[in-house]
Amino acid sequence: PTDTRQLVVQIWYPTDDTTKLERASYCPHLRELARDFQYYEVLGLATMSTHAYLDAALSSKQPKFPVIVFSPGANSVVGFYTSILEELASHGYIIVAMDHVYEGRGQILPSGQLTDTVFEKQQPDPAAPNAETAMAEYYRKFVDIRAADAHSVLDQLETLNKSDKRFAGRLDLEHVGVLGHSIGGVAAAQAAKIDKRFKAAANL
Repeated sequence: PTDTRQLVVQIWYPTDDTTKLERASYCPHLRELARDFQYYEVLGLATMSTHAYLDAALSSKQPKFPVIVFSPGANSVVGFYTSILEELASHGYIIVAMDHVYEGRGQILPSGQLTDTVFEKQQPDPAAPNAETAMAEYYRKFVDIRAADAHSVLDQLETLNKSDKRFAGRLDLEHVGVLGHSIGGVAAAQAAKIDKRFKAAANL
């Protein structure tokens, strides 16, 4: 009651020069998050590499770039989708990917705190009476939370576009889409319904 929920966001974008930059990991903070992953997920993610680099300058090839806000599937983290997100960035989009705090497998906050997930722990009992209705209502609650997260992120992008050292004036906020996978895809459609600044939505 006395705290404010934080939202963890990663941003992919086109760049012109990666000289002397550190290559980004496929799934950031994998070691810390591994407690909630299957062993084969950890093994697979640890062997994957990216074409992305940390703290690169935004490309100068065009004055502004269209934006895509991304929401992952249930009980997943953004790190599972790195190949898709950097592929989209390579085609000239700025991708803003949300890790919905207290969902997924946990997140690392800027303070270094590892959050817990409530999504699986609070799901209705599938054997209970009216379980199907209860589950639908439960998922709808998280769809609405995710849609509200996307709305909040878009508010923050408007602020970034005014004053941020890297992104000021470079975000084409007249051309913003929202993309999601699974429950994130349903949330993408809901986000476009409640916020007309999203001009397109896609459910992967």
